[in-house]
This record gives sequence, C-alpha cells and structure tokens, in this order.
Amino acid sequence: MTHPQEYFAGKVVLVTGAGGSIGSEICRRLVDYGAKELRLCGHSELPLYRVEKDVLNGSKTRIAVTSAKVILASVTDGKAMAAACDGVDIVIHAAAHKHVPLCEQNPIEAIQNNVGGTIELAQAASRCGVKQFVMVSSDKAVKPSSVMGATKRACELFVNFLSTRSSMRTTIVRFGNVLDSSGSVLPLWREQIRQGKPITLTDKRCTRYFMSIPEAVDLTLSAATLPRGGTFVLDMGAPRSLYEMAIDTIREAQVGLERARCATQLADKFLVETGLRPGEKLEEELSYGGEQVKTPFPKVFALREDARRVMRWDDFSDLMMAAKCRHKTMALDKLWEIVR
Repeated sequence: MTHPQEYFAGKVVLVTGAGGSIGSEICRRLVDYGAKELRLCGHSELPLYRVEKDVLNGSKTRIAVTSAKVILASVTDGKAMAAACDGVDIVIHAAAHKHVPLCEQNPIEAIQNNVGGTIELAQAASRCGVKQFVMVSSDKAVKPSSVMGATKRACELFVNFLSTRSSMRTTIVRFGNVLDSSGSVLPLWREQIRQGKPITLTDKRCTRYFMSIPEAVDLTLSAATLPRGGTFVLDMGAPRSLYEMAIDTIREAQVGLERARCATQLADKFLVETGLRPGEKLEEELSYGGEQVKTPFPKVFALREDARRVMRWDDFSDLMMAAKCRHKTMALDKLWEIVR
C-alpha cells in the first residue's frame, strides 16, 4: 500500500474546481503531500484567489509547494484544458454544477459543464500523456432521478468508456453529501436561524449519506493511489435522517428552556416542511449493486457493478450536439437514454 504522501510527492497535479469546497481542500492536502507543482483550475476568480493565497503562503503546519499556477478557465474549453494538462502527471477533476434544483432549471448548462467539461478535460489529459485521471463523482449518479445525477452518471460512463481506449489510468471516486460544503444544508439552516427564520426541510422522511470535507478528501486521495483504477465508493456509514439533523441544529441554537423541549415542539415552532423539489429522492444509494471489494484502505471499496449496455462514442457526441444546439428536449432525451 502506497501512502498518499509518497504517491503525490514530486508530482505535477492539475485540480479542477479548485475553488470549491472539495477542490480547495484537495489542493491544501496536496501541498501537505509535497506536490512539485499544483495547477488550480476554475472559472470563478475570488475562490481561486483565496485558495492560491492559502497554497502559496502555507501555514504553521504546511509548507508551500514548489510552484502554483492559477488557470482561470472553464473545463468546457478544450484548448484551455489541453494547455492546462501539458506536462501534468495527475488530473483530479472536482469541477461540476452540483446544485440539484439549479441543474433542473438549467439542464443545458448542466450537460455542457458536467458532461461536456468531463469529455474535454479527459480527452485533453489522455492526449497530453497524463498518467492518471481522477474523477470526483456523487451518490446522485446511482439510479439518477435528477438532471444533476444523470450528468454525473454520464460522466462516469464516459470516463469508463475512455479507459478502454487510452493508456491513462482512470479512477472514479463516488461518495454522498459533504458536511458544510458550499450549497449544502447545514450552512443554509444556520443562516436561517441567524436571521430568526424557521429552517426549511423538504421532507421529514429524507435520509442522506454524510461525510466531513477532510475525510472525503483523505479517502479520495487514498483511492487515487490504488494501482488498478476503476470505480470506488467510500464507506459513509449509515444514512442520516435530515429531520433528526434539523432538530439537532435547532437545539444547538437554543438556550435554557428551549433546549429541553421535545423534538415535536421544536419542529412545530422552528421547522417548515416544503416538499421534495424536482429531481430529489427520499433516499440515496452508493452503488448499482454487484460486489464491493475491500482495498488496503478500510473505508475505500472497489466496485464491480452490474453490467449494462456497451457505450459508443456516438452516444456522447449526440448528447453534446443537442446541448450545443440548445435543443432542451432532445438533449434531455439523449441524457436519460445514456444513463438508463
């Protein structure tokens, strides 16, 4: 077993979505591991500026990498990705539109960014001789019910498709919700409480898998060191009740008599149930079935999922052509055809 610090030391690593919650923590961890050069790719200036500053300045427990380069670009720009991948050893692809309702409202943008960006980046990496491509995926890619989940599943399928046609090793790491990541539920609830508003919960029956940002990043980078590549799932423990998490959040914000109230009283006063939004599920799954194989890392499992139809390049090119033409119905029909 190779420790991630040994694996990433001295490597040139490109991280997409570098300004995001997962991407920025990956960058910080790669600094700890002694990456030779870090390329920070994203399309939003301020988050990139912040993570670059953190990486370059280091900290009491972190020394700066040899060099860091900021690439302000979209992963959908094939020429920019080709330039970004030149001389890179490992690509870690964490960029994506991930907000379920926004992707439902903007399916063309979700397809172009998530699927199109993965295609452009992965192809550029393969052509540039990148040794390994690591894709961060989501439990929403399993039996998807949302546009966001369907795009992530299509990304998984393309990366697997490319792996049979390239010498580049491909690694897909799939996990569930990440606590306190941007756009996640806990920061929303805390802000609602701060403003004196009741917190909103879509459905009291909802459960989700949760993991902290540091743990998700640790396990993702551990999975990347495994020599065979493939699709991996992280052990996220038992799914958690969003209703119970909401009550705990309310309790944490209350003092005195309020703290002693029962869950029903707290929910009646401080919680509003809004109903499931388009594309949302009551429960999420982490795999399509099949076998979960142990790896040297206790919380990382290799997946041998149930077989499905063989993908063709035309499947992906037809999808992207429909999205490029902004033909919403055709693009969505093709997306769902690919993932089902």
